Formats: sequence, structure tokens, C-alpha cells
Amino acid sequence: MCPIGGARKWLRLFQSFCMTDFLTFLISLVIVVHQVLYWTYLWQLKEYRRDRFLAGIAERSDLSRALREQFNLLKWYRPRWTARAILSLLLGLGVAGFLVGENNFMFRVLVVLLVPVVSAVSVAVVTPPFWFWKEVLVYRAGVKMKKFKGGVIGIAGSYGKSSTKEILKQVLSSKFKVQSTEGNDNSEIGVAQTVLRKLRGDEDFFVVEMGAYRRGEIKKICEMVRPKFGIVTGIGDQHLELFGSQENLRRAKMELVEALPSRKNGLVAEEDFSLGETKSVRVLRDYVEFGYAGEKFAVPLVGKQPVRNVVAVIKMARLLGMSLPEISAALGKFSPDLIYPKIKKIGENEYIIDNSYNNSFESFFSALDYLQIWEGFRKIVVTPGIMELGERGKADHEKIGRELKAVDTVLVTHDNFFSELNASMDAQLVTDFRELVEKVRSYRGKNVVILFQGKMPKAVLTAVEGNR
Repeated sequence: MCPIGGARKWLRLFQSFCMTDFLTFLISLVIVVHQVLYWTYLWQLKEYRRDRFLAGIAERSDLSRALREQFNLLKWYRPRWTARAILSLLLGLGVAGFLVGENNFMFRVLVVLLVPVVSAVSVAVVTPPFWFWKEVLVYRAGVKMKKFKGGVIGIAGSYGKSSTKEILKQVLSSKFKVQSTEGNDNSEIGVAQTVLRKLRGDEDFFVVEMGAYRRGEIKKICEMVRPKFGIVTGIGDQHLELFGSQENLRRAKMELVEALPSRKNGLVAEEDFSLGETKSVRVLRDYVEFGYAGEKFAVPLVGKQPVRNVVAVIKMARLLGMSLPEISAALGKFSPDLIYPKIKKIGENEYIIDNSYNNSFESFFSALDYLQIWEGFRKIVVTPGIMELGERGKADHEKIGRELKAVDTVLVTHDNFFSELNASMDAQLVTDFRELVEKVRSYRGKNVVILFQGKMPKAVLTAVEGNR
């Protein structure tokens, strides 16, 4: 039988089963609404950037999953209700809904198949006014920053930016008036909004986290805020697929140092600070002890690797006029709830290590190294792996897979690099939300520590933390 003729036969049978044209219209409309919600959510997740969106679905398994999920009516995706999301959604729904209204079954099927294109066009159509408004905000923020008399401290890097920013802000706040960018708002528009909304102008220092997916983006942020000091926390493989090469990635991060009035005002990982500068490092469950320049430090951190960026904070604080005893006292009072990983006690000798915010090769290795101190505990790792690593993806996941052999149970929530992570040959692939929650809950009990590593819905952690 001809494949096309067979497909038409099945479509006719389905149409007969639906019995009425109104019913086929209603079913098509529900599917289209679900699709437009899904694709708008996905575009928003990738910050409406075409490069990130395409990188996110470039892998065959990602594309296959996206095409399946748009028809999964058991799970409804919703974007955050911002003006851009609402306009994109309304335009997409309006066009797709209008086309579905055509009284032709085959045409409705074609519309359903083309909804991803309709959503992409909708996002593109509503983008210009938001791009223009972004440029207005950036210009206004730049004008405001020209009047700022305090010192701007930029923080860039492939990983460790947010935690370094929070630690530095708290240390400096013990002696100075300090403001910083919020959360992970490290894009050009995010920094501009912080400047306009939060910066009063009488602060001594403004700590600015700077993110980028391409060369030139950190340079633009620097042109807006004009940093006097800077820290580059580390250069790894994160977002390598978007940068194209390790050299491009490094040059992008170093745009911060190039923007400083003096190279002496910049601290670059492994060039100007390193973990090797510390002595007698002792890692406990909820803090780390170490010595530096003759001073003892006890900092509420999870794991050994973050100590390297604490060294950067110490050096920057000294450069800005603080003494080692002042810095040590401030670090001892640091609130660990401001950074990741976070430790949560969910039962008697039962803990969750939430590292779901961090999505880098280095943070994964650091978390696995930290798990070793939990002697006598059953160790569970839940992870989707790491995204946007480009050509380094396979090799990096193979390295992680070898380290996972020391873990009791590994649950992988994404199939992209499952074979590489499954070096122990007993990892489990669990992509369904409900199944994942039930499986993790089944491992709960005394002397259990569960590491959530990499990007995943907060709903998973919330559900696991709940009563069994």
C-alpha cells in the first residue's frame, strides 16, 4: 500500500470516529492552544534568543522530545506572564486559532504541524518594540552610571559568578555601602534594570555580575557600567556550543579585564588567585576551614572548590581597603542560603543537596567530590547532565560518568548523554516527572543524601521534600 494512501485512510477513519466537524475543530483547537503555550514557554526559557533556542534543540533527542511534548496534553506548559510572553502567545493563538477554523480536516492537520513555525514567527514579530525598549533602558542606565561616584566591580566567568558576587557583597557590606545585581540578572538588560531600579547613587561599591553567550556582550555591559575592578571566576566549557570555540569563550570573559582602567585591578582565576594559595583546607558538611596569609577562615560553604573564589573575594576586599581580620569575621557570618549548593535536612539523617542552579562541568565535579565526606550515607544523584557544551559534551560527560561510579544510585532525567553518564552500567533513565518523584521518594530513609545536580524543575525538589 502506498504510504501516502495509507496515511489518508487513517485520517479518514479518524475523521469518521470524531463524527462531526465541530468535534474535529474542538480537538484541533485544544491541541493548538497546548502547542502555542509550549513553544512560547520554550522561547522564553531560551530568553527569546535564536542561538540558544536552536542550540537547545540541536541534539536529535532534544528535537524529538520537543516535537513529542507539544502534543502531550497531560502536561501543560505555561510561560511566565510577562508582556512579551503574553503578546507572543496572543499572536500565535490568534493566527493558529483562525487557521484551525477553516472547515477542512486535512488543512487543520497541516496547521497543527506548522504551529512551531507560527510561534517562531510570532516571537519575531513582537520582538522589535522590546528590542527598542531595551536600548532605551540601556541608554538611561548608562547616563545614570556616568554620575555614579562609587566603584563598580564586575564579575564574569563560566561558573561561580553568582556565588562570588553574593560573598563579595556581604564581605564589603560589613564596612561599606554596597549594591549588586539581583539573582542571575546578568544580561545587558538585566543589569540596566538593576541600575535604574535599585542603584541610589550614594553607594561605595556596585557589584555587577556579567553573563554572555557570545563575544561582545560583556563589552557592552562594561560600556554601560564602566567597571573599575573585576574578577573572572573561571573559564570552562559552559555554553561552548554558543561561543563556537574555547578561544572565543575565553576572549569573551576577558572583555571585563580589558575594560578596566588597570590590569592590576583585575583578578583572573589561576592567574591571580587559586585554591593552591590556601593551607590546611578542611571540608565539613556545612562549612569549610582553611588558612590564608596567616589568617584562619571558617566559611559556610558546601565543598572545597568554592574556596578558590573565596580567595578572589579576600584579595579584592583587601585591594579595597579591608583587613584580613575584618574579612575573616565577615566571611564567618555569610548566609549560605544566598548561594548554591544548598543543604536541606528533610528527615532524620536524611538530606538533599540542591545544586540545581549550577549547570557546569566544574560544579558537577565539585559536588561529587563533596559527596565523599558523607561517609556511611547512601548517595543518590539526580541529574539531566550538562547542556550547551558543544563538541566537548561527549568527553565531559564521560569524565563525569567515571566519577559517578562511586555513587550508589544515579537517576538521569535527560537522554542526551545517558550512555556517557552510565559508566557504572546501572544508572537509570527517568524522564517522566511523576515517575522521577516516586522513584526518588522510594530511596528516602535514614542515612541518605540526595544530590540534585543541574537544571531541573523546582517542582521536583518540592515534591521530593514533601511527606512520602
